[in-house]
Amino acid sequence: MATAVGFQSTVQASPFERWWQCHGAWVEPLNQRREGQSGVQLLRPRNPSHPLL
Repeated sequence: MATAVGFQSTVQASPFERWWQCHGAWVEPLNQRREGQSGVQLLRPRNPSHPLL
């Protein structure tokens, strides 16, 4: 069961929520446009045999 950082939940997180909670090293600087932010992070899987994301 996945839980968001900072609180516990008995409700299983959706696939989107699990991706949204992932954190990685920034490999491209943040880009602020149109009152939003975007950037690229390198995500490392828990299983080292899986590819980087």
